[in-house]
Order: sequence, then structure tokens, then C-alpha cells
Amino acid sequence: MDWWRDIALVTKGATVYRRTGVTPDYAYQSLIRLFCRSRGYSNDILAWLLRINRSLVALPNANGVLGDLISTDLARIVSQLREDGYYIFPQLLPADTCDRLLKFALTAPCAASPPPASPPSRAIYDRHHPVAETYRFTEDVLLGNSDVQQLASDYSILALAQTYLAAPPILDIVTMWWSTTFNATASADAAQLYHFDMDRIKWLKFFFYLTDVTPRTGPHCFVAKSHKRNGQPPHLLKRRYARIPDADIEQNYPADDIKEIAGPRGTMFVADTRAFHKGKPLEEGDRLILQFEFCNSLFGGMYTKTRLKGGCHPHFRGTIGKYKQIYSKFTLDTDQ
Repeated sequence: MDWWRDIALVTKGATVYRRTGVTPDYAYQSLIRLFCRSRGYSNDILAWLLRINRSLVALPNANGVLGDLISTDLARIVSQLREDGYYIFPQLLPADTCDRLLKFALTAPCAASPPPASPPSRAIYDRHHPVAETYRFTEDVLLGNSDVQQLASDYSILALAQTYLAAPPILDIVTMWWSTTFNATASADAAQLYHFDMDRIKWLKFFFYLTDVTPRTGPHCFVAKSHKRNGQPPHLLKRRYARIPDADIEQNYPADDIKEIAGPRGTMFVADTRAFHKGKPLEEGDRLILQFEFCNSLFGGMYTKTRLKGGCHPHFRGTIGKYKQIYSKFTLDTDQ
């Protein structure tokens, strides 16, 4: 009975979403419950329904920071993604891009999390005196940056997202944050305990390390193959969105499948974070990471439309104008 009730609520919520662009919370909660009960099958069915009803966007090429990709490159990367859930690119983000983004992250306001007891809640991050576990930049601040704009409209990124999703990609999340050694223990708020994401039906995340990441400076930890249907044990999924202790992961997965992704600044990788994953707590230094998420539909968790203000890089502005569906979560000021 619960299965049918959740199916009915997701169906009802989808009707509301098509009319309003907003997913009712009852439908979102049912989406999560169905995923956990079916061990991923429900999301796969919904993703298939979206694929058969939508045509792919015609990108001019797949050239960009991920390489000058051709169809065989995209197929190879997607094949590994489908098998393992993640892929690390052999090349690095250009050093000058890393330099500019690092400078930006040291001069732009960001929000400490958890917020300090006294204001300001938004301030410039001081690498030598952190007062919080993480410092996060808002989407509007990030998308005012030319380098972020160019990456968000990079054809190699868009092409890979579309190939993996098998549907027109929608830019869902643009985020960048500092992680620090402020708290020596793993923090749930800082996503330093294992969990899976479930904001949307299907998605792919792109990660860019903007500082060197070693085993001691907070590598991304990822359980290979746990993104697959039936890839997560039922007794863990019964906890739904709960954080999972390391010991439970180690008891249920081979050690070879529990990966730590470290690398020099400029390291780029993609991951389907339907899998169990976390950020490892830092033992020294700090870590700066930029992340994009592309999904096949904004149906799911609540989101806020971001208004893009200020000047836009010509390529970014042109890409938004040409591929409105990809950037449907964002509003471009008409005077740009």
C-alpha cells in the first residue's frame, strides 16, 4: 500500500511541477522513499521516461577544459561512469584559471558554516584564522566571475553531462567552498560522513580542486559502484537520508571500492553522487573546491532561481541565449 501511495504522490506532484515549476514537498519525500524501497529502480524508470520524451540539444562540439572530446571519448568516459560511478580526467584545469579562482576565493565574501556566534555571517575567508568548518560562496557571487561563467558554458562539460544523462542537461547547482581544520571530528553539516544525494531524478557532478588535495587535506571519498541499481544494501537505505558511519560502509563494501580522490590543484573529476560519498575531514591546511551539478529535471528538492547580475562573458551570455533549457534555473538581467 505504501508503494502505491508514494507512486500516486509522485505522479500528482509531477502534474503540479509541470504547471508551476515547483515540486510539492510531499512528492519530493515520496521520491526519496521510492528510491530507498526500490534500491534505485524508481529513479531509473523516471529517468527513462524523461529520455523518451525529450530531444538532445545540438551542441556545436565537445571541446573545452576536459579535452577536445569526440563521440568515442564521450562513450568511453560514460562507460566508466556507469560502471564505477566516477571518472578522473588525466589533464588538469589550467594553472592560470586556478590562480584567478583562488584569488577570487580569498577576496570575495562567503558564509561561514556553521555561522559564528557573532556577525558578520558573510566575510572574507582568512586562511590563517578559520572560525568555521566550511566557507561557502553563493551562486550569484560565483556566477559573477568570468572563469566560473566560462566553465559553466564549456562545451566539453555540457556534452559529457548530456551524454551521461541521455537528456538535455540542466545546470542545477554552482557552488564553491573552503573546508578547514576548525573541527577535528567528522561533521555531518560539512558532509564529512557517508551519504547519498537525492535532490533530483538523475544528475552528474563536476568537481575541480583549486588547491592541492592530499590524504591529509580532505580528499573526496567515494564508494565505487554504489551508484548502481541495487548497489546499496537495503538495511542502509532504510535509514533514508541519514549519515552513515565509516564502519558501516567498510562492512558492506570491498576495500578496493572505497576510494579517496586526491590530486594536485586543477584535478578534475565527475561523479554520480547517488553513490555513497563524503569529504574526508582535514588534518592540516585547507581545501578549495568548485562544483557544478547538471540534472535531467528540476523535479525534486526545493530550489531558488538565481538572477545573474553584472557583466557576462560573451561565450556565457551567448550560450545562455542559445540553450535556454540548460540554464532554466537562472535569470539573466535584460540590460546585459
